[in-house]
Formats: sequence, structure tokens, C-alpha cells
Amino acid sequence: MAKPELVSESRTDRRWTGEWVWHSPREWMDNFHLLARRVFSIDPDATATCRISCNSIYELWINGKQVGRGPNPSLPGFLYFDEFDLSAFLVAGPNVIAVQCYNFGPTMQSTLGQNPGPGGLLVEIESGGRCVVSTDSTWKVLQDPSRRQRTEPISGHRGGFKEECDGRAEVLGWKTLQFDDSAWTNAHGVGRVDESPLGLPIPSEIPPLRIQTVAPVEAYFHTCGQSYGGSKYDVTRPDAVLSNDDTFAIIAPLRTDFSPSLLLDFGRGVYGRFEVDFVDGGDDGAVMEVSYGESLNLTLVDRYTLRPGSQSYAAFERRGGRYVQLTFRNCTAPVRVRRVVCHTQSYPVESRGAFACSDPQLNHIWKVARDTSLANMQDHFEDAPWREQTLYTGDLVNSALFSYYAWGVEPLARKCLRQCARIQDADGLIPLFGPALRPGFVLPEYPAHWIISLWQHHLHWDTPDLLTELWPALERCLGWYERHSDERGFFVRTKGEPWNSFVDNLSNFTAIDQLAAENILICHAIRCASRIAGILGKPAEQQRLARRAELLATNIEAAYWSNEKECLIDSLSPGGDGVTQITNGLALLFDIVSPLRRPSLVTVLRQRTKAPPIRAGNMAYYATEALAHCGMFQAAIHRIREYWGGMLDHGATQYWEVYDPESPEGSIPQRLWSLSHAFCAGPLYSLPARFGGVRAIEPGFRRVLVSPRLAGLDWLMTTVPTPRGDVSVTCLAAVGAGGSQQVDVSTPANVSVDVLLETPARDTWHVAINGAELPIDHDGRPTEPQILRGLHRQLVSATLVEQCVLIRFSASDSPLRVRFTLSPTVGLAGRRIVVAEPAGNWDAAPKPVLKPAS
Repeated sequence: MAKPELVSESRTDRRWTGEWVWHSPREWMDNFHLLARRVFSIDPDATATCRISCNSIYELWINGKQVGRGPNPSLPGFLYFDEFDLSAFLVAGPNVIAVQCYNFGPTMQSTLGQNPGPGGLLVEIESGGRCVVSTDSTWKVLQDPSRRQRTEPISGHRGGFKEECDGRAEVLGWKTLQFDDSAWTNAHGVGRVDESPLGLPIPSEIPPLRIQTVAPVEAYFHTCGQSYGGSKYDVTRPDAVLSNDDTFAIIAPLRTDFSPSLLLDFGRGVYGRFEVDFVDGGDDGAVMEVSYGESLNLTLVDRYTLRPGSQSYAAFERRGGRYVQLTFRNCTAPVRVRRVVCHTQSYPVESRGAFACSDPQLNHIWKVARDTSLANMQDHFEDAPWREQTLYTGDLVNSALFSYYAWGVEPLARKCLRQCARIQDADGLIPLFGPALRPGFVLPEYPAHWIISLWQHHLHWDTPDLLTELWPALERCLGWYERHSDERGFFVRTKGEPWNSFVDNLSNFTAIDQLAAENILICHAIRCASRIAGILGKPAEQQRLARRAELLATNIEAAYWSNEKECLIDSLSPGGDGVTQITNGLALLFDIVSPLRRPSLVTVLRQRTKAPPIRAGNMAYYATEALAHCGMFQAAIHRIREYWGGMLDHGATQYWEVYDPESPEGSIPQRLWSLSHAFCAGPLYSLPARFGGVRAIEPGFRRVLVSPRLAGLDWLMTTVPTPRGDVSVTCLAAVGAGGSQQVDVSTPANVSVDVLLETPARDTWHVAINGAELPIDHDGRPTEPQILRGLHRQLVSATLVEQCVLIRFSASDSPLRVRFTLSPTVGLAGRRIVVAEPAGNWDAAPKPVLKPAS
């Protein structure tokens, strides 16, 4: 399809003097490893800046020292460039720049068949206001002779090529100034930036990824030696590879027809470049095969042929897993392995968000959710850091939201939202994944996920500039939905297009067409679009979209409600009248059904006889949120313990894409499924947002809701990062006090605060607020406006809302630090909020201690 006019971009104003270069064309250009270098001179004491881009991966070296690696994956026309200060790497006089490059290929079926385009390298070094070197035909290039080009893909689902590297053919010393490159060929010009199909690169929108070196925690071996009573083994001192010292493991096969192995356990999933350091590679031609696995279901991916002497090997692309197996073949002399590490990569974040409570299981659940989030925060929010490494809109909507609560960073989500818009089809469809183009099947609800994610981003970060930039893409997307809707607003799958059914791929739907869940998600997306139109000052469009959404919601309830089953059915297709937790949970969460029918839908979520259990982690999150949204906090926290706690009991170290709560003890998902999936890390949001009770009411947390719910816990503490600063809440239940609670709230300056506190289940109770009396009148407002002592802000109102009291504070240029105590009162007539000492034994209650996040 033709590409629409794209949204405005943050382009660099400076012209590029260099041109895109690569190796001269050959018959086969996929899976191409290129070495490129250029000698240049610079004045003494000069500073210099390097700008560099590549399709697909580069590694930059100056005078034999590594400078950086990149860029973020994108597509031709919007390739990113990185900028580096070279001051610490340059010397007066001659210098050498060396770049190791890789391109998937112009016809390569990269991750999920995306087409990243042809190879290209673009470099420019500027010093003293002038360009001292840039890529052109004077650069020397060489196809890396150590890496075999025609290898097989890792799998049809993951994409990417296996690597076969021959250490004997490695070009030694090519990154140094002294290397003689006269036998190399001159670079082939691909075209100037304004003429090349690769286009004008754009500045990187996120900081460089963080690289950390991680060692395995356990080493095992596989030998043919005697297992009892003997002294000869193929593998000696396997534990030596765990430490960074001069000790080493020895692989010395006892038989030539047997291949010994080292099996390394990193204790959790790690994702990056795995490096093996050899003291001696043994005789010429020994082969090491490298297999990876998130479980002990291992896949052979890379093969390295050793040479005698010291050396190291790391695949050029990222790999991943908890386990790495090194199998040694054709060894006629001992091979000595000094160390094995993983140079992990992830988005650079600090632990701002926090959650802790009196239940150690929930604390563990939250921490594993945080680890899962980080593993999937790479160049973009990923579907899986090992399997696909792809930006899905369906993953983005949850993964980004969860990251806001754990890390409090915004640029990665902004970048992902833009990248989805860049691959939008001319008819308005937002493809289900990127960041490059790939024709293929369509999941109808995935464009809706992009709209929802855009609204969630604005709600948490207050980014009207991004809404303005992406509004044209949003309008086209809404138009695509309108053209695929019938008179009731239901989505219609036109014939001849590559439709597929998803919502989640373990949904237990009995039909694949006319799905209620699809229409519910689309309805919620239209509501989000209406709110965005209002933010952008488009009242007519806001009202039109609001009417469209409410009509759709009304029609969904009317068409899909079953009087016989007292809930929503999944589909209007013949035979599609099954009942699932997914359909009914989404309807609850997004307020599709009328209030009188909601209890029936709650029953579907709570009674296993009504619907099959949820197995997909993202849908388990939606069901948990639906229960909390309906005030069923005990049921929600039970689901968290059962689903995510059950997964941990089965041995998960990061959250799996799928988990069956009824699976046998010790079982793990089949090898198709990812064992690290960020959109399945729902407790990262649910625990601080629903039970800590901290949520944004107005964009950017200009107005924040604090509504803690202990749900049977003795205490909880949470910290939620916001653009204005951290919001912290501590909630403590008194022992033997009949429902007495103490709630401490801390918010940053310039934030309006709504505190919604659940009152004891009695007709009479009292609240103390920093010792200030707050009697209320019949309208539920303070008898007179007042400034609370020490708060420096006005109490706007104190209102009774069912079994809760809602206390509102105005914004102020000072932070809010306030303590509430709620206690039942015996003999006090009426419901008055008065000053009183809290009832119950606070000293006997477990004291919350929130340690700094590690």
C-alpha cells in the first residue's frame, strides 16, 4: 500500500556532507556482515563529534577502542542516527575509524517477516566547525570473512539468522591504525541522504541502552567419563567460568565420538551478547556450538570454530535466555574456557516506583513484574526479548503503562507511539507490529490498542504536543474503523483481506468473527479518541466521537447479552455463543453494560463453572482490573496470588506469556511461548494503582486520586513516580480496632489531591486529619474554607460517597504531607467528620518498612 503523509518529525537542521555507503552489490545480500574503516587526521587538542547511522546494526571503534553500538531499529526513511563525543578517543595526527556493520538484507525475513531494507552506513565526524571525515567511496570495506553468510533463520516465528563464525578467518587488528587495508575494496555509494532509498536519518529519540555484565550463577557439565569412582572427566573445573579471575575450565574429550558440554544457568532470563573468553582454543578446527533457552528447552543457534591460542567469541546480534549450553566438537586437544558472561542491554532507568506490603508473596510478585518490565524495555517495548524482539501495539498499551509506575520514564513510549504512526497504511490501518513494514494478516483490535495507549500516555505525562503531532494518524485510524463498521457500529471483516482473530490467542472463543471483545476494545478506543479531541480543542469532534462510542456500547449490550446465560456471549456468529472471562471482564472494565447487569458479569470472573480459566497473562491483568474497578478488591488480590503467585510457584523468574493455573506442579509452557513477556506483568500496575490507590485523574497527575485498599493486608506502602514528583502512600490497619486505619499521603507541589478513604462498616465513625477538626454540613462540605495547619493548602471539600469519605485538597506550591486516621465510633449520632484520637492498638500493628528498590 502507498504510505500516507507522515506526522512531523524532529529532524536535524544540519546538512549531511557524507553519503550512504555499503559493499558493492552481490547476488546474495541478506545476512551481510561488513567491515568498514577510514584513516583521517585531526589537529592537536581538537574536539570532535561523530554522527553515525546504519541499516541494520553498527559497532563503532576509534583507534581500537569501542565507542558505541546502535542504532535503534526503524525503517528506511526514518533510520535513527547516534551522536558521540570522540574527545577521549582521538590523538593528534592520524586516527582510524572502524565500523563493524550488519544488515538483515533487502529480502530478509527478519523478525516476523519485517523488511528492514538494504544495507547502508552513514558517518560524519565534525571538528572545529568543519567536517573532517564522512562516508564516501574512499572508505575501505570488506565482507567479514569469518562469518558465513548463508545460514538458516533461527525460526520462522523469531526471524533473524543463526550465526556461524570461523575464528581462524577473523581479521585480526583491523580496528587499529597500523592495519594494512590496501587489499580491501572501496565502498560502494548507495546515494546521498536526500537521494538514497535509506533517506535522511533522524536523531535518536531515546538515550543509549545500558550495558551491564552478568555472570552465570551455576555451571554444570555433560561428559562421557565415569560417573562414580573414576577420576577422568571431559570437563574439569566447570565452576571456574563463573568468576573473573585467571582460573579456567578444561574441556578435554575422552572420546572423539562424544561431544562434552558446559551448561550455564544465569538464574533468570538475561538478554544481550553472550561472550565466551578462551585461554586456549586447542587444536585448529575445534567447534563450539551455542544453544540458548529461557528454560531447559534449548535451541542451537550459533556455531564458532576455534583457533589455537587466546580468543573470545560473541554473536554480533543479541541473544537471550536463562540457560546457555556450550557443546564442543572435533576437539583433539584441550580447550580452556576462562569466563562466560552476558553483556545485558536494557533501557537506562532507575527504580522510582515501589510497592511493599505485609504479604511477602505479593512483594515477590511485584518485584518479578518489575524485572519482567525491564527485560522487555530495549530499543522499544518488545513482545519478547528473545523470541520476537518486536514492537506490538497490543503489547505497547500495557507494557508502557506498567513502566510508568515502575520507572517513571516517558521517552520510550513516545518513540514507540511515533514509530507505529510511521508505518500506518494509506487507508488508516495501524499495523499490529513494527518498527519496519511487513504486509500480512490484520488483527482488528490492534489499531484500537494504539489509540488507547496514546491516551494513557497523555493522561500520565500531559503531552499535548504529541497529541497534536499524531492527531492526523489518529483521524485516519478512526476513518479505517468507520469504513469497516456496520450500521450498529460493529466491526465488519470485509472479504479478501488477511483477517485473523486474536484478542488473545488463548481466548477459548468458539468463533473468530463478530467478536464482542473486539467491539468492546474499539468502543473504549473511540472514547479515548473523544477525550483527545477535547484536549486539542475540537469540541464538535469530541461530541461526535462520544456519541459514536456510547451508541456502540449500547448496541454491544443489546446484541451480545444472553438472558439465558445472564452475561455477554463471545460472538454473533453461528456457534459463537460461548462464555469467556475475557469478554465479560473487558465489558466490566470499560463500562459497557448497565450497572444492574454488572454483578452477573462479576460472577463469570469468580465462578469457574461459568467460564474457562484465563491462561494469557495480558487477559489475566484485564480481569484483575475489572474486579478492582467493580470494588471487588478481595477477589482481585486473590487472582493476583493465584495467577502470578502460581506462576512463581511453577518456577518462573520473569512472567510468562501464558500460564494455566490448573497445570501440574513444576510444568512450564510449551516452547512456542515466551517466558518473559512484559504485557503480562500486570501487578506492576495493579498493586500500586488499585491497592496503593494512586491514579491520575487529570493529565500529567495535575490532579491525583489516592484511594488505598488494604483488602485484608495489615499494611501497605507504595511510591508512584509522576512528572511532578513521587506520590507516596502508607496504609496501616490497627490491631483489634474494628476497621481503624492510618493513612499517610505525600504528594509533590502543584498537584490537586482527591483522597478517597474507605470508612469502617458502621453508621458512625470519625476521621482525624493532622489534628484539624473538619465538621461538615448537609451538602458534604466544610462549614468554612480553611487552611490545614502545616499543609499550606486549602481543604476544598469533604464529601460522603457511599462507604467512603472523599477529601479534596487544592494545588499549592508546597508538597502535601498529611496523615488520616479513620476509626469506628460508638454512641456518636450521625455521620460527622471530627477530630478524635484513633481507636485501637496502633503500637501492636506490624510496622511497614519499605526498603529502597534494588
